[in-house]
Amino acid sequence: MKHKIWYGCAAVGYVLIVTAMIYKAGASPVPSPAPQSPIDTAIESMSQTGKLEFPDIGEIPSEKKKWQLFRDIGACESGNRFVITAVQGYGHDVGTHQINTFYHSVAAARMGYDLMIPRDNVLYAIHLYETQGTKPWYISRKCWEGKQAERERQNMRVASEK
Repeated sequence: MKHKIWYGCAAVGYVLIVTAMIYKAGASPVPSPAPQSPIDTAIESMSQTGKLEFPDIGEIPSEKKKWQLFRDIGACESGNRFVITAVQGYGHDVGTHQINTFYHSVAAARMGYDLMIPRDNVLYAIHLYETQGTKPWYISRKCWEGKQAERERQNMRVASEK
């Protein structure tokens, strides 16, 4: 019995010594978290501020324009806030891009997404946007096309001032 206790204490002591050596060498035994993707950063900002904000929407002009449009759609649908709206006879519109549960909950679930979870909802909205373009948001088209046109006018004004 004495030997088992002694061996147990020795093992604990060994772990403490190795851990101290690792810290002294400047290495952390716990790996640092992986850098966040822009969508993770945007979703984290939504949990803190209640609004979906894209801090870095890309440097490539076509990519930047694509994500600006995605953001504009969210702004028109919900002010880029995670909201739930009842739709008479057709489920609920959920999230920043107002994904309708009647039409999309089964497909989202097959992909492993729960539309009531903000991160899943945004990822599913991105999936829709990348596979169907702006078609799911045709009802708010006048709003987000207006935002795009205004941005183009501003860009032209800035370019002409240079």
